[in-house]
Amino acid sequence: MRPRARFDFSVAALTAIATLTSFATAVATPPKSGPFCVSNCVGYPYTDIAAYIPGDFLWLYPALLPAPLFVVMTNVILERAATAQKRFGRLALAFAVMAATLLTADYFIQLRVIQPAVLKGEFDGLAALTQYNPHGVFIALEDAGYLLMAVSFLFAGLGLSPQDTPSRAARWVFASGFIGVMFLLVGLSMAYHLDVEYRFEVAAITVDWTVLIVAPALLAVAYRRSPGHRIPATASSVPEV
Repeated sequence: MRPRARFDFSVAALTAIATLTSFATAVATPPKSGPFCVSNCVGYPYTDIAAYIPGDFLWLYPALLPAPLFVVMTNVILERAATAQKRFGRLALAFAVMAATLLTADYFIQLRVIQPAVLKGEFDGLAALTQYNPHGVFIALEDAGYLLMAVSFLFAGLGLSPQDTPSRAARWVFASGFIGVMFLLVGLSMAYHLDVEYRFEVAAITVDWTVLIVAPALLAVAYRRSPGHRIPATASSVPEV
């Protein structure tokens, strides 16, 4: 493969692998509060969580990787896009950057603020920020981040130039991810209203991370088969804007 094609393949493969690792680690960390907690649950004001540090926070480390890698991958999609589809690639990149920014900040707050604050007995403002609060700031930022990621999926799919079967399949995976997250947002909001807590967050992560495993894996196959860096501008007669 050419160096650029090798880079594109590597980014797609790393995105799939990092997301799979994050997914497995998160599933192995059962919730200690909220509607899905079944044992050893903690409640407001969440000051008795020192025993769960660092165990309950380990999943956040691999979870830092998928969103930034997706930003790089959307840039690859943009660079490979035909002229008429570049507008969609730019929108995919913009929404991916917003999602990655929110999620990275959210996870770093847990790792660099909540953990040391609990261990040092500094509990002021803890209840609103901690991941144990099923309707706190952590969950709200995750909701926003994974919602923005789903919007990016829509434009990433539209930005793909479906020249082969893996690319066409990836396009449908991206579209399905967007539709699934929107459906869950509306359905869970209508069903639970202000008591939705982290139900949407769990559902959105499940959909988004599934997309970030399957679609990048498909694109990695496509990039390995087709070393061309981008589709020629003559692929479409629609002018770029």
